Amino acid sequence: MQKTGLQARFLHFFWFKVRQRLKVAGLAATTWVNREA
Repeated sequence: MQKTGLQARFLHFFWFKVRQRLKVAGLAATTWVNREA
């Protein structure tokens, strides 16, 4: 029971970090494209 809760929390944290990194990468790509255009 406690193990599954820990796993779920880890997955939630992992996906949060992944989404955050994707958002930052998307912003960087957008600014780069706007600068190149």
